Amino acid sequence: MMVQLKRWLISAIVLPVFLIVIGCQSSTTVSPPNGVKETQSPEKKTAEEFMELAAQGKLKGIEAGIGATKKEIIKMYGNPKSIGNSERGLNLFYEGFSFEFQEYLDSLDQLKDEDKVLGIIADAKILGINATPAQLKVNYGSPSTEAYDDAHGTGWQMDYLAGERYLSFFAETNESAINTVYLR
Repeated sequence: MMVQLKRWLISAIVLPVFLIVIGCQSSTTVSPPNGVKETQSPEKKTAEEFMELAAQGKLKGIEAGIGATKKEIIKMYGNPKSIGNSERGLNLFYEGFSFEFQEYLDSLDQLKDEDKVLGIIADAKILGINATPAQLKVNYGSPSTEAYDDAHGTGWQMDYLAGERYLSFFAETNESAINTVYLR
């Protein structure tokens, strides 16, 4: 009986201590020496800056952002090359990007000066994005959703959350280059 009690006591003490030691070792991190900064790839830094800007409702290289009014858009860019309605509303198309408004209208004149941009759609090239979905994940991390969207003809879609905004990247397939970026 005494031998069993000793074994039980040893097990009760040694096992938890062993698990704590193993747990501490697996969560230990090694910091660089004092004065040495960890380097970050330029692509990763660019991705972080891109996401920070998207969280503010803007896309790199496009001055106007979400919340800009029709009046501000026209002042910055002039009249659009064309307009058209999508499933979400009226779009003002410029070279390489468009601004999306909530209203479904037939002409630019019907859009009120104070109506605000709800989304921005841009060609990936003008944003400096030249990556496949797999390459994008290396710098942006895993998307919140990722799927092939054959219903809308947009192809491969990857969605990220940038602050409280949705940032979507589109490609024809999961192996082709990203061709469109949509911020809403």
